[in-house]
Amino acid sequence: MNYISTRGINKEKVSAAYAIKTGLSSDGGLFMPENIPSLSADEISELISLPYEERAAKILSKFLTD
Repeated sequence: MNYISTRGINKEKVSAAYAIKTGLSSDGGLFMPENIPSLSADEISELISLPYEERAAKILSKFLTD
């Protein structure tokens, strides 16, 4: 998954690791996912029964693909 700046001045797309390491885009904006991942109704149902740590890991894996 790629991350982009909230300011939109810099059209650079970066990895999650780079966005986390850098903190701010070179244009001073915050990094946000280029696309917000969605969860199906079945995926949400599966999350309900999981412990918090496993639920968080499954959700974060949608955003931290590298």
